[in-house]
Amino acid sequence: MEPLQEFHGIIATLVADDNAVREAGEAKYNEVPLPSRILYLYQLAVEPSVASDVRDMSLVLLRRLIADKYDDIIAVVPTEFASIKEQLIQSIGTEQTASVRKRMTDVISDIARQTIDDNGIQQWNTVIEFLGHCATGERADLREVAMIIIENVPNVFGINQNQHIEDIKLMFQSNLQFDSPVVRSAAVRAYVAFVVDNEDDAVLVRHLSTMVPDMLRVCEHVATTDDEDDVPLQCMIDLATTVPKALAPYFRPIFELCLKTAGNKDKDDAYRQSSMEILVSLCETAPALVRKQAAAFIEPLVQQCLSMMTELDDDISEWISIDDAEEDIEEEIVSLGETSIDRIACALGPKPVFPPAYNVIRKYISSENWMERHAGIFGLSTIGEGCKRQMEPHIREIVVDALIPMLKDAHPRVRYAACNAIGQMSSDFGPTLQKKCHEVVVMALLERAVDLSCHRVAAHALAAFVNFAEDCPKAIITVYLDRIMEKMQWILDQTFNELVANQKKIVLFQVITTVASIADSSQEHFAKYYTPLMPPLKYILSNSSTEELSELRGKTIECISLIGLAVGRELFAPDIPEIMAELNKPTHSAKDDNASYVIAAWARICKVLREDFAPYLDTVLPTVLKHANFSPELSLLNVFSDEEENEEGWDVVDVGESRLGIHTAGIEDKNTACEMLVCFAREMGTAFAPYVEKVAEFMEGELKFVFHDGVRQSAAEIFPHLFAAVRANGPEYRRNLWSRVYPQLLDALSSESDLETAGEFLFSIGCCIEELGREVVSPQDVLLAIQVITTQVRKYETRRLDRERDSKDDEQDEETQEELKDIIELETAILGRVSDLVHCLFTAFKESLLEVFDPIVQSFAELLKPNRTFQDRQWAICVFDDLIEFGGEGSAQYQAVFVEPILNALSDPYPEVRQAAAYGVGLMGMAPNGIYNRFLAGGIQHLMAMIERPDARTTEEGTVATENAISAVAKILKHSNAVDKNLIIPTFVTWLPVWEDTEETPYVYDFFCDLVEENHPAVLGENHSGLPHVVNVILQVFSHEAIDDTASDLAKQTKQRLAAIIKVLSGNKDLFEAVLQQLKLNSNLQHVLSAILAA
Repeated sequence: MEPLQEFHGIIATLVADDNAVREAGEAKYNEVPLPSRILYLYQLAVEPSVASDVRDMSLVLLRRLIADKYDDIIAVVPTEFASIKEQLIQSIGTEQTASVRKRMTDVISDIARQTIDDNGIQQWNTVIEFLGHCATGERADLREVAMIIIENVPNVFGINQNQHIEDIKLMFQSNLQFDSPVVRSAAVRAYVAFVVDNEDDAVLVRHLSTMVPDMLRVCEHVATTDDEDDVPLQCMIDLATTVPKALAPYFRPIFELCLKTAGNKDKDDAYRQSSMEILVSLCETAPALVRKQAAAFIEPLVQQCLSMMTELDDDISEWISIDDAEEDIEEEIVSLGETSIDRIACALGPKPVFPPAYNVIRKYISSENWMERHAGIFGLSTIGEGCKRQMEPHIREIVVDALIPMLKDAHPRVRYAACNAIGQMSSDFGPTLQKKCHEVVVMALLERAVDLSCHRVAAHALAAFVNFAEDCPKAIITVYLDRIMEKMQWILDQTFNELVANQKKIVLFQVITTVASIADSSQEHFAKYYTPLMPPLKYILSNSSTEELSELRGKTIECISLIGLAVGRELFAPDIPEIMAELNKPTHSAKDDNASYVIAAWARICKVLREDFAPYLDTVLPTVLKHANFSPELSLLNVFSDEEENEEGWDVVDVGESRLGIHTAGIEDKNTACEMLVCFAREMGTAFAPYVEKVAEFMEGELKFVFHDGVRQSAAEIFPHLFAAVRANGPEYRRNLWSRVYPQLLDALSSESDLETAGEFLFSIGCCIEELGREVVSPQDVLLAIQVITTQVRKYETRRLDRERDSKDDEQDEETQEELKDIIELETAILGRVSDLVHCLFTAFKESLLEVFDPIVQSFAELLKPNRTFQDRQWAICVFDDLIEFGGEGSAQYQAVFVEPILNALSDPYPEVRQAAAYGVGLMGMAPNGIYNRFLAGGIQHLMAMIERPDARTTEEGTVATENAISAVAKILKHSNAVDKNLIIPTFVTWLPVWEDTEETPYVYDFFCDLVEENHPAVLGENHSGLPHVVNVILQVFSHEAIDDTASDLAKQTKQRLAAIIKVLSGNKDLFEAVLQQLKLNSNLQHVLSAILAA
């Protein structure tokens, strides 16, 4: 048999249906030498008498060889392959079989890609000539071939493409206007691929953008006929996401076409989705341009999104029957409208979006059509994130007037939508919504939750409770605890019986989650419900080990552990052995679905037991390490394969000519396990010492785990806790471990691209240094840390300058400035971590750090300048605060750099800056030997002006800043003789009480106690007229838990002194009674007073 004939037979087996035949054929094919393979594949591919499926396969295999072994091919058959290239060009012109012609086109494309040399020059001139000939010829099939080659290899013309640019433009124009729809569609794909490939060449893109109208006509044709698919519209999406400015002159026809197509209910969903995606992408990539040049279309665009959200199925039987909160019916157009309006609101901002959206929403909510009511409610909650600034001032009106009535709507899907909206907005607008609307929201949700006539609505009401509770202040939720828990226990009983009777589970699963969330929010106040709840929960836990009840078991594990963490050790500890035994039992489920629940529960129990968790660790740690040690499966997928990797849990990344499939299922469990290792090390302290070496070695290997930021963050976070755990092992052991870990942290930081993760590396390095101190950390280690600080500030500066340069090139408006603020906030977070590292260095080395401080002073001095962002100024001041606090008298050598900027910052418009500055001035007041006294007289005047500014307490940040200023005044008056105290004290007393900043309240009330104990007339007043204020201040301190007496000795002593003042005053019964009569205490303050006197 001739070799070619034999090879023909081998290729024929590769297209056989029988797997065994194909496998045998593959083995034989791989045995054929490369030179022969190349020649035989080409000969079969161009021979018309060979079956088309064999020819197709031959071309597919030839293409793979060219992609994978091009250098080998031109090394072993250079002359033959040169001939093959030219003959392919000739063959495609005479090829009659469409599938073979398509495969030939792909092969030519790949050769053209390979023949671009390292300098970017296209060495295969024939292909460029071929493109020009085909693209302007008479034959539609060859025009299509030319366009496909350009689509496949947009850089086919090489680095010298500008020499051909007019010819290229003519090719595109000629084919975009050709009378064949197939050619026009191919031209659109090629044109877009070419433009996108050259997106960085603004001149070229602008030159080619004149053909957008031609492309629009192709899009209009496919949108108004049924002749073709929606590919041209999809290509327009690519332009919208990469070169939106090129489309700006054509916004009107683009918006008109896409709005018309998106609103055409008779058109296939794919066209409607692509049309909407074009407009949403433009909003996201060019928001300022859209707001400026397409303002007239924003309202109809928003209206179209809301209209899409009304396209619901009137038959709700399938919707009602769903018994799994994770499932829902497919309503693609509804989902498209919802996600689109969300993205538009976030992109364009509230001003252009909220008014038109709210007009339609109000009309929909009052409609007699349930679908419109449903759409209106979902629309309201969906725009919340993007329109927060516009909506938050009216949140009570929106919730009480628009949403709460909908919870009683006759239609279950509308009630469900109202529950969903309240839950979503509780997250988007928390805790404002909780503070302003709690009295109506809690009772309304409870009413829906206990109505089990529709399980989906009841479950969603309970789910909304989770969102509400997460951001609800403890003082608010505890008011309703009795009523909430009465209903929760009833629902738990009812739905458990339903599970047993008819397998209905959706409400039971959700009520368990909701109880856990309420416990987490109310903490110690949940203790009274522990005894009635724990037995049924333990019963569920011990009887839910089957695969069908796996999810119930997981949620019960979560609930039990969260309740235990909330109520604390005294109540929870007796049940822990039984619960741990249950958690460690093997289940009858084939899947390990509850691993993350179990590991998280172990961590919570560890938080309760702390070092007493040690007896369980030998059992627990192997499982945690097993999940933490997960490595994702990687699969190299051929780029030419017609099969896509669609399995759940797989991500596909393009890598050169191949696709890398990453099996991500298991990565989240790995992340959870790594977080739990951090928890064990942190909570158990020295009891974790036996496991430090093993865990340290493992976590070192995770510092560069590229597939999940959280894993790398946990790997960094754990090391300070590991060093703390082995304090008893002595400095030599810790020094050896540090010498191994520190270089790896530095190396991981140097290659880290995620800013948040880089920040965690910086924080870890700082905390390690603070923990180990000068006993372990060498001077060379300190110098390396200083280099890290310098490098990070330099990188930050580079990013800042790039950002500012880019922003100058973009259209700017008010909304763009808001977007820029968000970016700056993310960027400047790294400065916060740099500041933390400086703080840790100062904490460990005190004034001796000044020996190496010089290299970084100027970097932070630059950040103090008035033209810098408020975050720059804030974090720079924090660094100089540390210098003042820990640098001793030596800090004064830098006073010319920081004193004036800090004093000026007391009147900064941003409260974050004022807070940092006030703290620094307070530290100046406490500095040794009065080294800053000459600045304090002016400083205290600035502080008083800051405290009394009109917006001093209008925001949470402003309140904290103001209380820092009050604390700073207290520190100056107590520790410095720079000012006349008696002139300030009468005003100081009027600023009390304060309770928000618990780090500063001990200093405030320490000085306050001094004044009371010395009977200062400005405090006690004439004839004891100031005593009611004194008593009220102290009671408010205790009522708001303003002093954490576990935080420091000063806090503990100050709280004791305050209580002692009350007890001393109560000794004079007549006087004390008169004070109380004047105060007219409410029930809460009466309870506080009784607790103080009884202690």
